[in-house]
Amino acid sequence: QNLDQIFSVADSTSPLIKGALFAGAWTLVKVSCIDAAGIALALSSGILFGGVIQGAVASAAAATFGSSVAFGLAKLDTPVRQ
Repeated sequence: QNLDQIFSVADSTSPLIKGALFAGAWTLVKVSCIDAAGIALALSSGILFGGVIQGAVASAAAATFGSSVAFGLAKLDTPVRQ
């Protein structure tokens, strides 16, 4: 019953919003270095985006974006780094 509700919400959400939320989740995972959540996101991407290929592409793109944000934050010149 709960799984059916999750699927219906995922189906009713627009692909743009779904992708933005997924990329935001990947960014949070990459910046905070929570590897277990990254595994969960990678495994759930096929279900969320309607297939293995679509999920793999979305997961790779979101993980790349999240890694780029984490790299950019690490390279900032802040007083903590000095």
